[in-house]
Amino acid sequence: MDRRRLVPPAAIVLALILAAPIALARSALPDAPAPAGLGRPIREFSDAIWHLFDRSPLTYARFVDAETSDPGLVVLYFEARSYPYFRAPTELYLVARCQTLASLEPQNMAGGTVVRDRATDAELVAIRSGPRLPCPGGR
Repeated sequence: MDRRRLVPPAAIVLALILAAPIALARSALPDAPAPAGLGRPIREFSDAIWHLFDRSPLTYARFVDAETSDPGLVVLYFEARSYPYFRAPTELYLVARCQTLASLEPQNMAGGTVVRDRATDAELVAIRSGPRLPCPGGR
């Protein structure tokens, strides 16, 4: 039997097996609707999670919520699941000040990990209530 003929189909099958878990995670756990007025696709922000938090490319970051009630503050919340995807997720956030939803750039946002819950997380409390300089242009 010629082994050269078996390699390409075997490689395709292997690639499908490796890609299937993230495809299943994306179909079973879709993103929540993006906030109205967001200038970029929510997937670009989810992909920024890999780089900002040094996560594996097999990490699936699902958008779950946005906090835009405070003028000049935008917080996007994500649920990150690492392979294998059945483990408990980690809640992460991306934050920006003095920017509108339309002008947000994922690479210009800071971020963090939610500890316990959003209402009592020390970093999020400080972000919401800390002293702030006025935003240029009154945002």
